[in-house]
Amino acid sequence: MCLRNHSGEIVHSIVHSRFMVNWCIQTVVWNLLVDGSLKFNVDGSAKGQPGSAGGGDVLRDAEGCILVLFSGPLGLLGSNMAEL
Repeated sequence: MCLRNHSGEIVHSIVHSRFMVNWCIQTVVWNLLVDGSLKFNVDGSAKGQPGSAGGGDVLRDAEGCILVLFSGPLGLLGSNMAEL
């Protein structure tokens, strides 16, 4: 699903973080890519050194539309290994 603002830019709002007392709204703007290209964003984190780790990714097309989302546990790792 693609959300666009009045200028046609891809916009997504993050509305909650379980570590915050209040709701937070942050606007993120997707800069369009060259036609036919894809962008793959990956992130990982660990709670502890080592600790319970997880990772996720998102694959978007040139218009910023999400093609694939993935997240899952990585086991017991340090934060540097979870980022890889």
